[in-house]
Amino acid sequence: MPDALGEEPQSAAALAAATGCDADALDRFLRVLAACDIFERRTDNSYRHTPISRCLRRDSPFAAAPSALLQGTLIFQAALANLEHTLRTGLPAIDSVAPNGFFGYLRAHPDEARVFDAAMTSLRAAHDDSITSAYDFSASSVIADIGGGQGALLGAILERAPNVRAVLFDLPEVVAGTASTDRLRVQAGDFFRDPLPAADLYILKLILHDWPDADALKILSAIRRSAQPGVKLLVIEALMTEKPGFRPTHSMDLTVLALTGGRERSERQLGELFAATGFRLIRSIPTQSPVATIVEAEAV
Repeated sequence: MPDALGEEPQSAAALAAATGCDADALDRFLRVLAACDIFERRTDNSYRHTPISRCLRRDSPFAAAPSALLQGTLIFQAALANLEHTLRTGLPAIDSVAPNGFFGYLRAHPDEARVFDAAMTSLRAAHDDSITSAYDFSASSVIADIGGGQGALLGAILERAPNVRAVLFDLPEVVAGTASTDRLRVQAGDFFRDPLPAADLYILKLILHDWPDADALKILSAIRRSAQPGVKLLVIEALMTEKPGFRPTHSMDLTVLALTGGRERSERQLGELFAATGFRLIRSIPTQSPVATIVEAEAV
């Protein structure tokens, strides 16, 4: 629907004709969305975009459309429908419907895995400019992006820092379509089992929040085994805050708890994980993205 609505307001009937929907049902549906500031219902009963609905267009740089499709998948809906399991046990709701966990389920259901991969790729890419603008990557020689997907962030970094070389590390099925170049080496592997590449700067972008503390410690320990003292680590995630009022991280925290058992963390909580695995928290660097703070640490 967001793609069908252009720059000019349109009636529900016109939108229904363009999308193959029933006009009355669509009008009632859009009216509810408009009450949530997703589309604007005008006095003539036509609709136009709001900043939120624009983000749901497939051509939006904020890449919300793939994430919205992810929330409509069977596994996502099943997990959120079983939150009682999480509330009673503290364990991921996904366990009650997928005994092998969220990622195990995706491996067995490639169609939903493709939706998840598209959502993660678009979500990561949407914030890369704000990340590369906020941190001086040219001070490093070799940067390793651990769990870096198809390498979108490394591509943006290499474009800004021509002196840098990089290593993209992710699961074989994730990096299968990404080729090595003169400055980018692709290394397939599992950060829970395989040795990680040597580098003087490591990146974990939207990785640690997928995992409970015990697994997050394993990931950080794996990096520390490959990192010499003085090597930098950047954890790029949305930071939790104790300030009053609603924050996107609140709902994100509940979502990752239900799906993977992970959690959104504060700077203090990340600092505790760093200290337990041989890193020292240096600073947090805000970016223009509301869900991408750069938390810098150093191997000690």
